[in-house]
Amino acid sequence: MRLSSTRFTLTAILLAAVPAASIGADYLDSSLNEPVDIARLKAAWRAMANERVRFPLDMRDIAVRIGPERQLFVDNMLLARADDVTRQVHRPKRHPKNPVFKADRAPMNQAVIETVLQFKTAPRFRTWYVSWDDWQTLSTGQLIRFANSYAVSDDGVNWKRPELGLHTVKGLVGPNNVVIPYGQMQGVFHRPEDPDPNRRFQSLVLVERKNPAVREGYYVHHSRDGIHWTGDLKRPVIPSLTGGYGIPQNGIGDTTRFWWDSLKQRYVGDVKFVVSPGTERGRGIMFSDDLVHWTRATPTMMARRADVQIYGHRGFLYQGRYLGLRWVFVPVRSKRHATYVELDCSRDGTTWTRVGAGQPFMGFNDRHDTWDASIMRPVSVLEVGDEVWVYYFGAPTEIEAGNKALPDSHRTDYALG
Repeated sequence: MRLSSTRFTLTAILLAAVPAASIGADYLDSSLNEPVDIARLKAAWRAMANERVRFPLDMRDIAVRIGPERQLFVDNMLLARADDVTRQVHRPKRHPKNPVFKADRAPMNQAVIETVLQFKTAPRFRTWYVSWDDWQTLSTGQLIRFANSYAVSDDGVNWKRPELGLHTVKGLVGPNNVVIPYGQMQGVFHRPEDPDPNRRFQSLVLVERKNPAVREGYYVHHSRDGIHWTGDLKRPVIPSLTGGYGIPQNGIGDTTRFWWDSLKQRYVGDVKFVVSPGTERGRGIMFSDDLVHWTRATPTMMARRADVQIYGHRGFLYQGRYLGLRWVFVPVRSKRHATYVELDCSRDGTTWTRVGAGQPFMGFNDRHDTWDASIMRPVSVLEVGDEVWVYYFGAPTEIEAGNKALPDSHRTDYALG
């Protein structure tokens, strides 16, 4: 203790020995919380996904290790020199049967897809989605929002809702396939190696409650089969971001997505930040090995321009490399949070950089004659045979809904593509 005390005293003496005028009055700060200039913070976050900003050293004369993984050349790490070369982002093809899954046409019924997983045994494809978009009263008298349902498919295209009969949500139409009668399952994980058979499916569920009011946040849930779930609603493992939007943030936002990094064997929280003034959305990242204890979230990106925002982001592994899909929110396009998709990448799962900055990976349809013309939000990327399938949810905005050319089969609320 004496040695530690001496060190702190010496530090104070050294700082005091430097005239304040030679450093600058705004430089010295002995508090535990250094002041934050929000304008500078936003400028820094906007540049974070710029590859040249994050990796400023010219590596052409420095050896780098190249592993056995397929090299995708989505970044410049392995390019010693490039003259008159451009990078072009190629867009995936939409499935001709889109939307491949949707809810019945009834008030508050929807299919906001949270996760699609692929299995070796039937049913080979399974999805969990928010099916009810309103408040409801549980048998305990608790007023709680949303509900989650479950659907399955043998081919990933033709889906069915099993009749489960586990929970009743008044107003929900069709087969009773509700698996959690509240919240939003922002990440679903299949961990077959877990020694406890009742924990081989896991989820972080965003829960909002009233009567009495309970802190909104993310709660851990477990299941033996992905259908029968239990969760402890006493305390969230991560609180939600609620108002203020200052620094520090008092929680994480509602478009946070959780996924499993099979390469580094860790859970990833791809979190939403909102910074004011201006209510601008940004992204951050945090990690856990048990869904309960988390690292401190660090920022990863914000939109390059002030007239658009990063509404969401989802990372995934492909051929030993990390790729990411960010939802770019364009406020002027519609009243319903129109988003297209851009591509980014990472070598370590922590530092993310833009790929073909500004080029859409999944772009708007300016004819406005499809259900997903203005809203595309990817949630899962799967390798199916020799193809890569991107599952996303979307919905018509007021523009598509008012277009007579929109097919009747596309007149839906949120649905799966």
